[in-house]
Amino acid sequence: MSPKPVETSREDPAVTCPRHDRPMRRFMVAGIEVDRCGICGGIWLDAGELESLVASDRDARDAARMLDRADGAIEPDDRDPVCPRDGAPLIAKRDPRKPNVECDACETCGGVFLDAGELSRMTENGFADWFRRLFAR
Repeated sequence: MSPKPVETSREDPAVTCPRHDRPMRRFMVAGIEVDRCGICGGIWLDAGELESLVASDRDARDAARMLDRADGAIEPDDRDPVCPRDGAPLIAKRDPRKPNVECDACETCGGVFLDAGELSRMTENGFADWFRRLFAR
């Protein structure tokens, strides 16, 4: 299984990278839309997509990891990232038990932005629990 490019439309336009404010390219992986920045390699997942990806079969997770690469990526801009869906500031979230993994989350819409390589650094073991705790209040 490999990621399949998805064309955007007027009704469903491309989201912009939270780091560069440029359109991201959309891919379909096992029914889950994954938006990837061609500049920094970051990945945007709308609310529920990360959990769906984690719950999917191994082939789907491996296909998503094919998108999660930093080859040729340019470092993200220093600007504060904002949600491509609602413009809210993205908040850095980190699990104390996995300090090498951080994501930027929108507390309004539930979307998540992962810098290049972060999805691959997240282990399958305990990942779903980590994600649920991410938004625990």
